[in-house]
Amino acid sequence: ADILDDESAMLRACELASCCEPVDRAFNVGAVLTSAAGEVLATGFSRELEGNTHAEECCFIKLEKEGRLAEARGGTMFSSMEPCSVRLSGKRPCTDRCLEAGVARVVLAIEEPANFVTCEGVAKLRAGGLTVVRWEDERCAAMAAAANAHLSAEAAGTPAPAVAPASREAPSAGPDAAPGAAASAGTE
Repeated sequence: ADILDDESAMLRACELASCCEPVDRAFNVGAVLTSAAGEVLATGFSRELEGNTHAEECCFIKLEKEGRLAEARGGTMFSSMEPCSVRLSGKRPCTDRCLEAGVARVVLAIEEPANFVTCEGVAKLRAGGLTVVRWEDERCAAMAAAANAHLSAEAAGTPAPAVAPASREAPSAGPDAAPGAAASAGTE
């Protein structure tokens, strides 16, 4: 399996967002799930699998089918957009899936715009003890927004505030984290 550094994993997630079939009532999102060591466990994009699936959900479904879900524990979910905290379909939100799988960190390019639901993914993940990092690379934010150009301008997403990328050496980046690691603080 491939080992990706944070930048490569984040770029891959944002590239995957462009693989989605655009629909007028949903975002196009890409995701890459890595182990704690950076090994790619699964990738996914919105509606890749049957059943109105979300990108992060596709990653977990693939691992579940292979009997490898335990490998996600301590890993990182890279997503082109903030994982959902509520779904209009009534399906389990991606934040719940990340928490249940024991993912330690979520890295995102843009926050979920509030035109379908009010997403509280960042706050919910932090409340569950996960480190949440907004990726600083404007290319990723631009790619994530471009993948949603089929929606109105306000729905396409806006880049999240810049934060230095987290390093693998400091998976729980916080005030005492090593240089090169950062987690955004505050509530959304």
